[in-house]
Amino acid sequence: MSTLLPIAVSTRRMPAVTATAGQVQFPFTFPIVRPGDVRVRRTRGNVEAELAYGSDYTVWGVNEPAGGTVTLTAGSLAGDLIVVEGDAALDRLSSVAVNGRFSSRQIDQEFNLSLMRDQELRRDLDTLVASGGGTVPAHTHTSAEITDFGEAAQDAVANALVAGANVTISYDDAANTITIAST
Repeated sequence: MSTLLPIAVSTRRMPAVTATAGQVQFPFTFPIVRPGDVRVRRTRGNVEAELAYGSDYTVWGVNEPAGGTVTLTAGSLAGDLIVVEGDAALDRLSSVAVNGRFSSRQIDQEFNLSLMRDQELRRDLDTLVASGGGTVPAHTHTSAEITDFGEAAQDAVANALVAGANVTISYDDAANTITIAST
């Protein structure tokens, strides 16, 4: 019998936390299936760095529906900004057949991982669309304008995919435009 790991609607990203001196633990509220399915970024001063799992931090909470905790191997400096977000690996966990028998637990885990990746892709695309590719400050648009544009872009992609077309999304940094094309 398989174990249910509910995957709620989530951006799979925690808000940035301003660390206190020596702080090492940072909770996250989304499930993961492997410890490496978490990415941790630290901004110290004006320098952002992606921390490495194993050497810079460890993770508790694998297969916990409520999430878990990232523990840094070295304490933070006061004022460090820490962001914890989902980063599910783009590989298969294993075969859905274990010892020659179908494993409902394994197929559930594969479905969970697929949904987690979908949520992370949507988060990253929404961030890209909302920021204009990182060159347009978010405050130049109202939240309603961003939502309308994001929904229009999602509809255009969905309609093209339903029609059986291949979809290409490109960003022109110089012109600050996003192009969605189908072939």
